[in-house]
Amino acid sequence: MTEAEWLTTASPGTLLETARRRLRLRPRVSGRKYRLAACHFLRPVAALVPDPAVGEAIEVAEWHADGRVPFRDVTRAVERVEDLDYGLINLSQNPLRLRHVVGQLAAADPFSGAYQAVWLAGRLPPALSARPSVAGPEHHQTVRDLFGNPFRPVAFEPDWRTGSAVALARGMYDARDFAHLPILADALEDAGCDHPDVIGHCRDPDGVHVRGCWVVDGVLGLS
Repeated sequence: MTEAEWLTTASPGTLLETARRRLRLRPRVSGRKYRLAACHFLRPVAALVPDPAVGEAIEVAEWHADGRVPFRDVTRAVERVEDLDYGLINLSQNPLRLRHVVGQLAAADPFSGAYQAVWLAGRLPPALSARPSVAGPEHHQTVRDLFGNPFRPVAFEPDWRTGSAVALARGMYDARDFAHLPILADALEDAGCDHPDVIGHCRDPDGVHVRGCWVVDGVLGLS
């Protein structure tokens, strides 16, 4: 994939695969973003099924991604998900059990969980995918929000991480509410940041932002 294709493709699976290949060339990149991606794409799906253990497993996996609980807690949470045959998972082609996809949250390679979760979220029956609680066709934008542009990664300067910028980023991350990203852009500019990709991402009126947003992560020093 070329950089131009990265910026325009609507295939989230292709974006995830490309991010994985490109990020393998960079040191100290963990699987945190893939785990967060899996949690994000599974969360609205879990809201449609009766087993509360699904949502609990997603929460625990996200806590682990943030270093709040050990990996063994993810394994235990996944094991509590019942092996039930939910109707919304029985697709006409390549059926996947929800339990199998949730089980990937406890896989050694979190990429698999992200890939299968976005596959599942993108193939819900139309009657379900039209519901406001279910993620829509912006999945490719979500992947770009998580990884930025791996063809042209941005190195965040220490001077950009002022107290106000870090406080804004932390508040949005914890609340999963990114409405203040334009204000973060102002704080970054005040700190001397004039990188067009950073400022443009914060001020994009059509942007999709989730926990793990590459700009918020950059301000917080997360990878």
